[in-house]
Amino acid sequence: TWGAMSSHPHNCPCCAEAHGHSHDEQGNNAHDNSAVEGQEQTLFPFIKRDQVTCLNAVDQTKAKLLFKSRDERFDISQGFLQSDADEQLILYIPFTCSVNIRSICVIGHSARTSPASMRLFINRQDIDFDNANDVECAQRIELVENLQGRVEFPTKFTKFQGVNELVIFFDTNFGADTTEVIYIGLKGLATQHKREVVTATYELKPLPASTKTPSETTSSSYIS
Repeated sequence: TWGAMSSHPHNCPCCAEAHGHSHDEQGNNAHDNSAVEGQEQTLFPFIKRDQVTCLNAVDQTKAKLLFKSRDERFDISQGFLQSDADEQLILYIPFTCSVNIRSICVIGHSARTSPASMRLFINRQDIDFDNANDVECAQRIELVENLQGRVEFPTKFTKFQGVNELVIFFDTNFGADTTEVIYIGLKGLATQHKREVVTATYELKPLPASTKTPSETTSSSYIS
């Protein structure tokens, strides 16, 4: 369960598959950050940081430290997330409201320890190392060694709408025994900020009997 750490032996079935693929040096159609900066809001304020949990971490309390403002993305004064038994990590990220995720930025601590691939699951609380390779994920993304944090990986946006929980399975890295991550940045739209209610104002004057009152005619328009 997500409430407690689970052991993750090296000989588990999911490890065998993790090493059997190569990564895309072009970053799986990743965008340089300068190309998408400002188009979507950061979802950092909508993450329940204290409820972020992780499987196979040396210290799972470090998982919440990955989620911080972009200006603080390289700040590791309080530590960073490191895998334990092998290179794999599973992160569970709940949100305060439903969100639509457009892009993900992952920064590793060093070149070889950076994640090389991730599988993304939405609105699942049952993902663990026993089923992470068997359950169909919403998207698999081949990563690059993004030590400067300039690359953001776009999601298949239609699959990442109405997300209440995001699970990230880092299944392999660039050759180190353990995986180390210092920052995860999510961009998109939070539903509580997606709509702005605009109400009309009315003059207080007598209305014909056939005319509806303001309370009956006031309508809300929604601005995305």
